Amino acid sequence: MPDPSPRSPARWGAIAAIALSAVVLGAGGTMLLQGDDEDPALPAATTAVASAAPAGDAPDLTVNATAVDFSSVYDRRAAGVVSILARGDASGIGGRGGGGVSQGSGVVIDDEGSILTNEHVVSGAATVRVTFSDGDSVAGRIIGTDPSTDLAVVDVDVPAAELTVVPVGSSADLRIGEAVMAVGAPFGYQGTATTGVVSGLGRSITSPNGFSVPDALQTDAAINRGNSGGALLNADGELVGVPTQIADSGVPAFVGVAFAVPSDTATRVVEQILADGEVDYAWLGVSTASVDETLQGVDGIGAEQGALITGLAMDGPAERAGLRLGDTVEEGLTGPVCAGGDVVTALDGEPIADGQALQLAVAAREPGAVVDLTVVGPDGAQRTVEVTLGERPQVAPETRLGCVD
Repeated sequence: MPDPSPRSPARWGAIAAIALSAVVLGAGGTMLLQGDDEDPALPAATTAVASAAPAGDAPDLTVNATAVDFSSVYDRRAAGVVSILARGDASGIGGRGGGGVSQGSGVVIDDEGSILTNEHVVSGAATVRVTFSDGDSVAGRIIGTDPSTDLAVVDVDVPAAELTVVPVGSSADLRIGEAVMAVGAPFGYQGTATTGVVSGLGRSITSPNGFSVPDALQTDAAINRGNSGGALLNADGELVGVPTQIADSGVPAFVGVAFAVPSDTATRVVEQILADGEVDYAWLGVSTASVDETLQGVDGIGAEQGALITGLAMDGPAERAGLRLGDTVEEGLTGPVCAGGDVVTALDGEPIADGQALQLAVAAREPGAVVDLTVVGPDGAQRTVEVTLGERPQVAPETRLGCVD
């Protein structure tokens, strides 16, 4: 990891803080939005303007996705979205050997020169160049990276008066159908704006190191290679997401489904990077399936809702605590199910409705914390399991899967 040079997190404190594939994405997967490993020519900044739908306290069914003009938002925020060119070291960009070049985007988040981007844009970089909308290019320095959320912070030495800071909003306030605008440098075309809506909330995508990123945003705003690390803005011009992946349709281009790391996740990550240069996570060491209507009533699944244990990390906290995997294949509503395992229904008394809820509850704890899991076995018997949470490893470890070994 580059020199973290911890910096004061106080300047990030004004941002609202609340609380990318081994993921469930139907039949699809996702692709990181990193640019090609060639030296891309960066076209001059453009000033594309587009339109989308507004958000209000109640939906207005007479308003469609072209009713709100995003041009003023673009005029105020575009200068705060930069293009990033990263040249790899011996390990290569993103861990791919042979050096290489990665082109992505970034967002200015404070007046001290901190720029938020994707980890996969700058990971393994020997040098980083940041180009602003006026064409000025300066050297960047990686402050810290978090492969578990695919986020990173880069610093530039630019006077505060010359920076356009993009304010960060709360992704918790988003609604499906709300208008958003993506600003970035797809294929090197700096300052490109596209618009759409929030198509989905609470998606789970896989990060570069193999862990899941919960609560990801889905959007139909056109996102392509080079948009990585850029801005997903709401109608108020606030950063609500960081574009990072597109659905894998078999072609390396946008097909109407893209994903962004939510701003609330970015807030927590940036605070830790600016303070310590790195991010630590509590770790339970499980993979799960959500118990919903498709699994309810299946023989060997003893709870009506919760997180069904489908995998245990070898010698991880959950395995050491005695959580059990399923070993029986049963027929569920949508096909075969690995039943017979434990279902986690609560953590420290906090109800766990599904697998993502369990992940978020663990992420809210510190490594080393002792938690009580309420667990329901295949016969419906409930018990309490005490688990000492570990520290998440740098790379997802080998996992023992139920009904497979």
